[in-house]
Amino acid sequence: MNSIVDSLTRIKQIFNLPQRIDPNSIGSKDISVPFNSLNQLLNENLVDGGSAFNSQPTLKQFLDFGNSLQLFLNDDTQLQLQFFGSISCQLKLNQIHLSLDSFELTHKEKGIAMEYAIEILPTVSKFVHQYKADEFVLSNTIFFAWWD
Repeated sequence: MNSIVDSLTRIKQIFNLPQRIDPNSIGSKDISVPFNSLNQLLNENLVDGGSAFNSQPTLKQFLDFGNSLQLFLNDDTQLQLQFFGSISCQLKLNQIHLSLDSFELTHKEKGIAMEYAIEILPTVSKFVHQYKADEFVLSNTIFFAWWD
């Protein structure tokens, strides 16, 4: 298994974080996590897929949600899925903890096309209701949900 310093270095590479951040100073940082990066973090065992805070979905549940939208996350649709949360480094426990508290599904340049929105809405709605999101915003440019 990698040391926490090796894991932190790899996470900084994935998220293009400043290299001057060291394990003693990372504390808790707000972070934006593209869908593909979350997949990469879990595949490389850099974070625990069961990690969550309070009633938020786990990292694995967020990843499964992203996978259920995979058909729509391509160059043709120009849709992108972004997760948001915080990452912290706990040296005493030799752990890096990532928890996600929201997602955003947007078009890279303009609003979500109606035909995609209609097809995606049942999947988004199921996830939001299943995991009891505190807020869900639906507009012609964005789907957004967050948990406390």
